Amino acid sequence: MINEHSVTANGVTLCTEAFGDPGDAAVLLIMGATVSMLGWDDRFCRQLAFGGRYVIRYDNRDFGRSVTYGPGKPQHTLQDLVDDAVGALDAYRLVRAHLAGMSLGGMIPQLVAIRRPERVATLTLIASSPHGPDDPDLPTMAKKVQSYFAGAGGVNWSNEASVVDFMVQGAHVISGSTRPFDEATARNFVVREMGRASNSASRGNHAL
Repeated sequence: MINEHSVTANGVTLCTEAFGDPGDAAVLLIMGATVSMLGWDDRFCRQLAFGGRYVIRYDNRDFGRSVTYGPGKPQHTLQDLVDDAVGALDAYRLVRAHLAGMSLGGMIPQLVAIRRPERVATLTLIASSPHGPDDPDLPTMAKKVQSYFAGAGGVNWSNEASVVDFMVQGAHVISGSTRPFDEATARNFVVREMGRASNSASRGNHAL
């Protein structure tokens, strides 16, 4: 069970959860497109907090229990998501924090660092690309991952079964090859997310 706390950030309501001691160094976890803050596993967050960090995760707009908009009618830009991250820091009265993000959630902290560098202690970027020219030393996105995301526009985001299948497929695509893919666990996670969401169909807005 999570201990949710709704805050006003950048003029909208974001659903957040904090772990650990507010006196410790702060870490803000930012998840990517089509996944709520639950993408940062509960055990992972608790382990970070146990190591002496004040950990905050939150639902981006259109996910989980943060502000949502009508399916197919996104009312925010990438800059809004960047300002939301800074707003989350403000809501917790944090002058600066270590920012960690995955995928789209890796682009957001880069832009925070560019535009509000005084709010950023460090950046940890996972499955993301640098903001700017391509770096020849970094691999590009695998073709199977590109193909997966290219299909997001064709998903019926108002149909729970279709969304679950698409999200499970995505978990399989990015799971790697070092261990067998646990489809049952992935499906249970997506169903949990769907059940928690205040407007599950709105997650498709990040695919537009």
